[in-house]
Amino acid sequence: MGDFETVMKMTMELLGVILLAGACFGVATAIRTGWKRGSAISGPGGDTRNQLADLQTRIDELERRALTSGETNAQYDRIAELEERVDFAERLLAKGDVVRERLPEAR
Repeated sequence: MGDFETVMKMTMELLGVILLAGACFGVATAIRTGWKRGSAISGPGGDTRNQLADLQTRIDELERRALTSGETNAQYDRIAELEERVDFAERLLAKGDVVRERLPEAR
């Protein structure tokens, strides 16, 4: 039985070495693939570089538009006007009976 145990032990060690080599190969392949994908950023004319440039252009346009359009101020003015109208309506509703006396009767 001593020979059988020795053979099994050597088989298990060999299997461990094979699995370890396979794992190392997988990691090396993953690293190499990652480097290839990353080279699109640093390489000339890469798609990623063009996409980044397009996004930067769009951001610049939006920032420039927001600063020069005045749309934001117009919206704030509109909100202030609507708040005043709501306040007026609340005051009318708070008066209650005085306002109801002035309203025409429902037919």
